[in-house]
Amino acid sequence: MNVKINYSELSKEELISLLKDQEEAHLRKVEELSKNNQELSKNNQELSKNNQELIHENERLASEKKDLEEQVKRWKAKYEYELAKEKKGNLERFVTKSDNAFRTVEERRAYSRKKIPPTNDPDAPKRKKAQRIYSTEELRELAKGNEIYTNDILPELMAQHPDWHFEKIGEDETFVLERVKAHIVVHLVSTPKYISREQRGVIYQNESVSPISHSNVGPSLLADLCTAKFQFGMPVFRYHKWINGCGFEFSLRTLYGYIMKAAELLEGIYAVIENLIGNGKSPYYGIDETYLKVIEAIGDDREHCYVYVIHGEPDGHKIRFFRYTGSRDSDYIKKLLKNYKGTIVVDGYSGYDKMPEGISKQRCLCHLRRKFADIVKTLDDKEKKDSVAYEALRLIDKIFENERRIKAKNLDPVDVLEERNKEDYLADVDAFRKYVEEIGYAENSPLGDAIGYYLNGGDDFFTFLKCGDIPIDNNLTEQTCKMFATNRRGFLFCRNDDGARAASILTTVIKTAEENGLYPDEYLTYVFSHAHNTSASKLMPWSEGIKDNPKLLIKKKG
Repeated sequence: MNVKINYSELSKEELISLLKDQEEAHLRKVEELSKNNQELSKNNQELSKNNQELIHENERLASEKKDLEEQVKRWKAKYEYELAKEKKGNLERFVTKSDNAFRTVEERRAYSRKKIPPTNDPDAPKRKKAQRIYSTEELRELAKGNEIYTNDILPELMAQHPDWHFEKIGEDETFVLERVKAHIVVHLVSTPKYISREQRGVIYQNESVSPISHSNVGPSLLADLCTAKFQFGMPVFRYHKWINGCGFEFSLRTLYGYIMKAAELLEGIYAVIENLIGNGKSPYYGIDETYLKVIEAIGDDREHCYVYVIHGEPDGHKIRFFRYTGSRDSDYIKKLLKNYKGTIVVDGYSGYDKMPEGISKQRCLCHLRRKFADIVKTLDDKEKKDSVAYEALRLIDKIFENERRIKAKNLDPVDVLEERNKEDYLADVDAFRKYVEEIGYAENSPLGDAIGYYLNGGDDFFTFLKCGDIPIDNNLTEQTCKMFATNRRGFLFCRNDDGARAASILTTVIKTAEENGLYPDEYLTYVFSHAHNTSASKLMPWSEGIKDNPKLLIKKKG
């Protein structure tokens, strides 16, 4: 609180003392303000210094960003250049030099109209004439029983020219393919019951037409569900949406239950195929494996579950077999093939090293070629000239060229073996082997890995020189693996081991049916219709009554 002072009442001494006190207070305040000003000045200097440091740091980061952008730009340009060069190289494999010489569209069109004289090479593959998918007679047969549409212009003409007279002089017939929207048909099935006077208490009645007891699902609908998932890779939840859009509702749980029951119905066929692999005679088996995530796998190792894939022709029957094993351990393969005498075509997986006695091994030559090809892809044209990997790739490609030439002749195994053992063919093999074995290399390098891969395989890469039935690669089996992987991207995982085994069974039956020239959906419909009263041996894709059933056979065009 400010107190008002009456200076007139103060003595001279009191007034002087008061003024001194006020002066001292003022000086203290000035001193305090000066001190604060110095501190503010100091803080301002520090802030200015920090600001300069931030400016320099920002400039440095901007410079680094610019350098990185330039580097990315250079990398991108190099990548696009290499990609374009690779594409050009791939095209040049199929395009002649004369084709590349064309500069205008007109020149190319003129060349395409030019008649090319026939080649005198007897080994050259014959060019097939283009054919229509279906002939007129075949389309007419397919159109029987369907509504005939008349595309008549006469009503329109009569409306425009009522006084004119038109005379029909003929007609043109065309066949138009239309899609009929899928729908579910409900059939009422009456199943009579009978008793006999001679045997009272015994009721005679046919089996249910539904392959699954106490359900309404018919054989064709069950087959459609299985092929949608395991042939075309459609997830069950997507099939659920599709089928509900057809006018009939099913729960997801019901559809999953149908798949498990379908696998149970095919257990017998699956067992016959498995037994055939172990005890049948086949020139070779292509074997590969691929992973499968199983959420509730035994042992809780969901990320390392595997499905083995086997491709072959035991006893002349084409099979594609899938077996869920839970792990990559090859004990199952060794147990399955304990009685087999022949050759297995495999990659470099060490699990195939110690196989039962009597089994030889053909290491996939494509895997070996890929080792050198991956190195060559990283080289420019100048580096290729001095590259041992490029030379190795060139030499191994001669082997593949020889195989393509032999395959084009469509020879039997005896003649294939004879071709493989000709002097020129063996000279190409020896040239590649001698070159690779004499290369000096660093072990911890891509080239070292490639050569080490070859040395580990050794003679196993060339078992095909002893038998005309054996392929030089495992491409067919790998393609089957890729098909399974494609479907796997659709359903992602299996919930448990039972689901994984069901997937193996259904995929096996479907792909084996395809391999034997059958429509999988029609074949499964037939199997589901007869599963309760027919043995599995009579339901195999190569069984009598199935292989000759025109409804089940895929129509092939020449």
